[in-house]
Amino acid sequence: MQLRCRKCGAILSFKENAQGKRGRCPKCSTIISIPLAPGTKPGTSQDQKRLEDQSDAAMETPIAHLSRKAVIGSEPPDATEQDVLTLRVLAESSYSRWKGFKARFLALTWPDTPAHLRRCTRCSATQFTRPHRCISCNGQTVGIEVMGALTGSDELLQEKLPLIEKLINRTRMLSVVLLALLCIVVVVSFLSSGFLKALGWAIQLGVTFFLIHCAYTFIAARRVDSLLQRLKDLAGREQSLCKEPDIADSTSRNLVFPFLERNDVPLFGWTDIPDGEIHLLQNLLISKGIAVPPERLSLYLKTCALKRDYLHFADRLRHFNDPKDQIVRRYAELYPQERDSALVPYLQQYLAESGEAPERKLLLEKLQHHRREFRMSGFEKDLELRRQTGSYSISIQEVDRMDPFNFELLLGTIFGAQGYMIEETPKSGDQGADVLLERAGERTVVQAKLYGHPVSNSAVQEAVAAKRLYGCHYATVVTNSTFTVSAVALAESNRVKLIDREELSELIEQFNRSPKDYARLAGLMVPRSDTEWPQQTEP
Repeated sequence: MQLRCRKCGAILSFKENAQGKRGRCPKCSTIISIPLAPGTKPGTSQDQKRLEDQSDAAMETPIAHLSRKAVIGSEPPDATEQDVLTLRVLAESSYSRWKGFKARFLALTWPDTPAHLRRCTRCSATQFTRPHRCISCNGQTVGIEVMGALTGSDELLQEKLPLIEKLINRTRMLSVVLLALLCIVVVVSFLSSGFLKALGWAIQLGVTFFLIHCAYTFIAARRVDSLLQRLKDLAGREQSLCKEPDIADSTSRNLVFPFLERNDVPLFGWTDIPDGEIHLLQNLLISKGIAVPPERLSLYLKTCALKRDYLHFADRLRHFNDPKDQIVRRYAELYPQERDSALVPYLQQYLAESGEAPERKLLLEKLQHHRREFRMSGFEKDLELRRQTGSYSISIQEVDRMDPFNFELLLGTIFGAQGYMIEETPKSGDQGADVLLERAGERTVVQAKLYGHPVSNSAVQEAVAAKRLYGCHYATVVTNSTFTVSAVALAESNRVKLIDREELSELIEQFNRSPKDYARLAGLMVPRSDTEWPQQTEP
């Protein structure tokens, strides 16, 4: 048996045993009622049972269900099964029109744009919001969706979404105001003129206000439809920009992430890239099947940088394989409070992908609670160790008299108390790496300088070389002295952290209050035999 779809005109073939049932067009998904063969009478018990089975199994909408009951219950003696099926399809079609009316005039079809991780291209501030401009500086932001940056849909949402949200708020306000006016008029009429007068006013004003609301929401819906159509057009550009659907994400990992590392773009940050490097990358992307528009190349690179940073952050948390209720606690253990302003949006994105989306305020309260528990636990453990082995505190003056190698071991002990895993290097041949730190998958190389004079830029150069040699993410130079001006300038240009005498004293004070192996610490603090500072000629 062959039928023609009434919507798209496609010719469809059905088996003989499909008579009296319904099918669906594979092209346009239109529901098609398959009639009975000529001469078939539906009055037999077998046909009636099949009709009732269909009625129970095909319950799609409330209106169709009611219509089906009414039709079957009042079926005239000469009605055919085809008539019943036709009336049921009409009832379902009417209900579909009602659903469309509600979407247009009552609820609207707003674009689905959930909050996600974003970074400002001007001030590099991170936030977990819907596509909006930066809250701090009103600068343009980028998300973690690569195709959104390539097609421009993210930029369009960033521009139009605030206007759509204003329309939503105005629509809600209009509904509240009209409802309040209706209630006031009805109550006043009831008190002054009685029930019937109030009922008349309620009907008249209700119809009037409903028409006003429909007219306003119709205008708002047209603006939303124009935005949805533009988004649909931009989505159609994906085929022209990428030869394969998933090539954008794979290319970002295989080419753009190493490109960012090649140009020393730091984690959780951004730095300018030379134009020559960008031109080479653009040509390489074209050869791989990604035609990045020149005006969007900068946004595309910043989107890839944000996605690289988030994947790095997420991999660190997945490494511990914690249950959902322990993720926030693990973050509080790994990252200090000073990094919350930059990393909490990453945590919100990670939790949102796990099925939870806590607000920032609630999340900060949980982090503060967990860190308070950690401090209390460390405080209690330190008191217990002091009771068992006796207390021992160190000072910066004692550090000045230490052996240089013991100073390296002391730094490892200090950073170990902060939650780092320590990998000590040999006394000679360490290539500028005195201590290697690792926490949450992030490696840091530490260069220790126990000097009696300012440290020159040669120590910074050694730290930069060791960072690349050992594959570390960060480099740090620690000294009990100060740094020269050239060393500070070189460290800033290479993103090397410098810890001078003042900051080292603060670390020692924190270390004195944390639990530690007091016996090992006493062995490290033995003064060196030669109390003369090594002499060095500054360049």
